[in-house]
Amino acid sequence: MNLDLTDESIDAELNRAINRTDFFRVFRMLADRYGFLSFAVFELTGVRVEPRLDRICLLADLPRGRGSLANVSSEESQALLGQLAGLRRPAILPEPPAALAPYMPCRRANLIPMTALTGERLVLVLADDLATRPEAEVAGAIFDFLQALEKLAVAEGLDAETPRFRRREIEVVEWTAEGKTSSEIALILGLSEYTVNEYIGSAMRKLDALNRIHLVTKAIRVGIIS
Repeated sequence: MNLDLTDESIDAELNRAINRTDFFRVFRMLADRYGFLSFAVFELTGVRVEPRLDRICLLADLPRGRGSLANVSSEESQALLGQLAGLRRPAILPEPPAALAPYMPCRRANLIPMTALTGERLVLVLADDLATRPEAEVAGAIFDFLQALEKLAVAEGLDAETPRFRRREIEVVEWTAEGKTSSEIALILGLSEYTVNEYIGSAMRKLDALNRIHLVTKAIRVGIIS
């Protein structure tokens, strides 16, 4: 545990954080303070549509020369996502998940989940090279990382009583209101059809919509689109 990284310095960085670059620095500072080797934050929104780790990874600090998460196979990704989706409280694994082992080498992995008010979930994976840690230190790390995850969720628009929509989500809903299909929207916006469906699914969850017609109706009603 690196005590040179004080609570005050980390809190100051966290209070200033407004984008992913800022939050990367905060998570790296926390990882250094507690002696974790590397970290990765995954957003579980739309994982059934887009089962690729690199596309749902918000932040990651992977050791150099270990490759990209884009190289993880669909089968390994699905297995890990199923494990992360079922996580309801912090957990310590005796070895890293198989999908991440080549990219986050460590003795064991610490998993910290957080559920936003919108129902969307973030899961932090921490690579740990220590066989054991004092309980008080583990509790302190969970507390500090959860604070950072909660702030990150707010910055990403995932944690508000009135859901915040990303630009792409609004564009996809607007084109859906025009009667365009997912494949047509994909061509218009230069996205994959999978990604378009991910944005539609995310928008439906945020507005608790039952189908696309219901989504458009509710989006107009709350002023997301006109």
